[in-house]
Amino acid sequence: MINLLDYSNINTTVINEKSHLTGDMHVKSSLDLAGQIDGNLQVDGLLRISGKVTGNVEAMDILMMRESQIEGDVEAYAQIQQDSESIITGNVIAEGADMAGLVEGNITVNGALHLRQGALIKGDITARSFWFEPGVRVEGRMKTTYKPVI
Repeated sequence: MINLLDYSNINTTVINEKSHLTGDMHVKSSLDLAGQIDGNLQVDGLLRISGKVTGNVEAMDILMMRESQIEGDVEAYAQIQQDSESIITGNVIAEGADMAGLVEGNITVNGALHLRQGALIKGDITARSFWFEPGVRVEGRMKTTYKPVI
């Protein structure tokens, strides 16, 4: 997991838990989202979500999900980290992934996919390599390949 202290000097936009924004957003810095966004979200820096997004999410850097929900497709050009309380309803494309929550959609990972205990995946998985802890459930097909997948 990423140490949040490593990112303490990054310019960050904060959307607090009482905020509910409607419309597509493009954030040119890092973003801490504790509120809700109804619309597509594109973030050029680190993205930390502890709220909800109803729309597609594109993260140019690491995407961290903590007790959060995304209803839409997710594309992370770096690592995606999902805790056990987070839900993604949509397809996931990432360079790498460390997931412990629910994903209702297909997952495509160019590098390694680590599924932690309790993770539930309802969809197909394609990755270069897998690492599953005991207690992971997958309702779909799994495919591994040595070739780049994205």
